[in-house]
Amino acid sequence: MGTSDLAERALYQGLIKLAAGYVHAVRGNPIGFARNLQGARDHLHTSLRLNARVATVADIDLPALLSEVEARLAAVPEAAATAATTGGLLINLLPDPPRIR
Repeated sequence: MGTSDLAERALYQGLIKLAAGYVHAVRGNPIGFARNLQGARDHLHTSLRLNARVATVADIDLPALLSEVEARLAAVPEAAATAATTGGLLINLLPDPPRIR
């Protein structure tokens, strides 16, 4: 990932997984969405554990972002069932936009 700092690498990998998850959500793939969110959560937790300052320097409130990821993971089963019956999008998982800063 272009850095030898393990916390920074985990942060970038987590953000990439998060973005990939939303690609799956837009495409209506709840399994891909959930798996990428789980991977994002794991990488972001690793970054926070190794050096919380890396995210702070990048102006990312990592605990708040992790909270949003957890909320969306919890909403996946119900959203997937609703999307399957109504043809709706998985992207509309929570009514409020995320506040990560």
